[in-house]
Amino acid sequence: MYTPADRYTHLLRGLETIRTLAERADRTAIARLLSQPVAADHLDEPTLDFLRQAQDLLITTTRTLAVALEPTGRPSAIDAAEAWRRAHLYLPRRGDELVLIHLDEFEDAYQAIPVLVDIPEPPPVPTLETATTLVIDKATGTVTRWPLLPLDVLTRQYRRYKLDAPMSFDE
Repeated sequence: MYTPADRYTHLLRGLETIRTLAERADRTAIARLLSQPVAADHLDEPTLDFLRQAQDLLITTTRTLAVALEPTGRPSAIDAAEAWRRAHLYLPRRGDELVLIHLDEFEDAYQAIPVLVDIPEPPPVPTLETATTLVIDKATGTVTRWPLLPLDVLTRQYRRYKLDAPMSFDE
């Protein structure tokens, strides 16, 4: 007979397996498959819509359940490698090409900046793909999109954001 601790461990492992599979799935391949005429011929629009959103739904649901099941009620802190992996999930791709990510760490979080490099002949200096950046919170792993700001300004603004304090750029 399984003990409550065994069931808890089994449940967490199952959630981690589902989340890992969902995170490893190729968004571009899923979108390409669902855009095929055969998909539209055999599936109704609500089903196609669900399949388009299933990856994000699974990731969010498994993360939420894992947090809710944590004894502290909070997820464990993440490191730079995990922040990079999460940024990779949220940043857009250029077709089948992966996007390079520059990661900066500050006290409360990580800033992820997409860097566009032409392949196979990279330019001497990478250029920014967009004028936005991602911030991945160290304590919760929450990913938020921000305008590209100097790191010291972003650090101040992010701290205010976490405190629900008004943000001002007049300093």
